Amino acid sequence: MNLAIVDPFLRRMRIRFPVEYVDFSPLYPEHTLLYPRDRSCFLLVTMAQHKQKGHRLVWFFYEPSSGRFYRWTYPQSRYSDGSYWYVQDVIDDLKNISEWDDYRFLSSSRTLDYQNFWTEYVLKKQNGRYAWLEAID
Repeated sequence: MNLAIVDPFLRRMRIRFPVEYVDFSPLYPEHTLLYPRDRSCFLLVTMAQHKQKGHRLVWFFYEPSSGRFYRWTYPQSRYSDGSYWYVQDVIDDLKNISEWDDYRFLSSSRTLDYQNFWTEYVLKKQNGRYAWLEAID
């Protein structure tokens, strides 16, 4: 997934939005992807560098049926002067809306199966539009 879908997507983001996405820093050699058990979609989390504001965690949602990425807007961006190992920030974004409360989940094969997480915090719709997903055109 990283090689075929994520890396080309992040390259396009750097080209299309050169101020907002100067560079991306994965936690591990590959970018971290979080899936539900059925692997019907995934969330990508990475650290992005903004040209003026610094580094922050960014989340993207991938919908395989349409081949589209969305920016997941539920977590609030927090900027820092430099890049760092951000495992605790990932868990801080997830622990109050899912059962993920341990950074070791990120380097395991554990799937994010708390159903309320996907229905209420990722795929929730209001007036026919996603509440927490912003289309990337």
